[in-house]
Amino acid sequence: MIHCARTWFLCLLVVVMGQTAGQESRPASGPTTQSALADVARIIVRSVNESPAEDLKLLLSPELLKEASWNQIRAILISFGKRCGKGVDLAWFGGKHGLRSGAFWIITEKGFEFRCDLSLTPSGDAINGLLFQEPQRRTEQLRDVLNDFKKLPGRTALCVARLGEKLELLESHEPDLVLPTGSTFKLWILGALAQAVDEGVARWDESMALRADAMSAPSGRLQTWPVGTPVTLQALAASMISESDNTATDHLLLRLGRERVESFMASTGHSSPARNVPMLRTRDMFALKFSTDPDRASRFLRADIAGRRAQLEQLASISIDDLAVGSAPTLTQEIEWFASPHDLIKTMDALRKASQRPSGTPILPILGINPGFKSDSSRFPILAYKGGSEPGVLNLTWMWRDDSGRWMAASVSHNRDDGPCDETRGARLGTRVVEAARRLP
Repeated sequence: MIHCARTWFLCLLVVVMGQTAGQESRPASGPTTQSALADVARIIVRSVNESPAEDLKLLLSPELLKEASWNQIRAILISFGKRCGKGVDLAWFGGKHGLRSGAFWIITEKGFEFRCDLSLTPSGDAINGLLFQEPQRRTEQLRDVLNDFKKLPGRTALCVARLGEKLELLESHEPDLVLPTGSTFKLWILGALAQAVDEGVARWDESMALRADAMSAPSGRLQTWPVGTPVTLQALAASMISESDNTATDHLLLRLGRERVESFMASTGHSSPARNVPMLRTRDMFALKFSTDPDRASRFLRADIAGRRAQLEQLASISIDDLAVGSAPTLTQEIEWFASPHDLIKTMDALRKASQRPSGTPILPILGINPGFKSDSSRFPILAYKGGSEPGVLNLTWMWRDDSGRWMAASVSHNRDDGPCDETRGARLGTRVVEAARRLP
């Protein structure tokens, strides 16, 4: 039976399971080699026009023809051909296919594409399953987005990678350029927390009372809660990632210790870990950059690591309420958290691996609370995100698993010294990067 229903896409579904014993075999002219599926896919592409190829008719199994006639299938192909132009190319979903089944994009001459799920009989000489999705305008290519991204004023860097046993760079622009990241550094704290839980020195359900010396400035809400309020470490982590809550961040850094977070950061393969030692709390950054003491930042920058650690401990007594946070880029290349897009993708990959351990089960749900843009779970079954910004600094980092089971990640950074970054434009470009990267073979 042909079943048409509009959910996210309008679909023609023709699915019949494999041949039963004793059924008539197909003619010798049918595809029988290991490339049978690719051969059939090319025939289907050629059949998307106003006069579908008759050789496709010969490849339809008796089981499929019991569910849908050739005239019905032919009508669908003609309809697509009239609307979208003839089929000219294909791209396998996920860049590969099985021996007897696979999904591919049919690309048409008028700039449309639609997905086709195809399966063959066990003998590989006939089609017993087809699924056509509604054609749509072909999405832009990643290179197009990259060109737009390069036009932003200031410094830009981008990296897209496939994750697996090895991290494979797929597209990049200055991927190893180390830039300030804003709150994206909070991924290192999440990783250090998961590591501490795995080692048995912390628990996700462990409660921590809010402290006056760990209250920070917004973003976030916890700075408005009463001192002494108990909050679990998992709730602090969720607020830190999904709302970029600075007070939640500083409480977790206090609980874990700077050195543990620094160690986790270095363990991910960060290219310049020394730039983040000592690891700043968010209130440290505010107190150093926006102090009424004009020499505080310069004293900090002149000091060695031990001296810097000592100065940071003295900042705990400073009231954040007394600071005048500015709206212009301030010491963004000196006092911040630093990483390249490649570094941040390696961090996401470390979190992915940690999530596969029993102790790491909360990691992906936490990273998915705020996915960075409105997404469709059929395209992104898992979408993890963390971004960061301050005047002159913007970073957006994603990791996702697509509907073919591939794990991928993307990170984009934009910095400028002469004014704030356009966060709306940057977020739009970042979303376009992910959408285009998802379509890579």
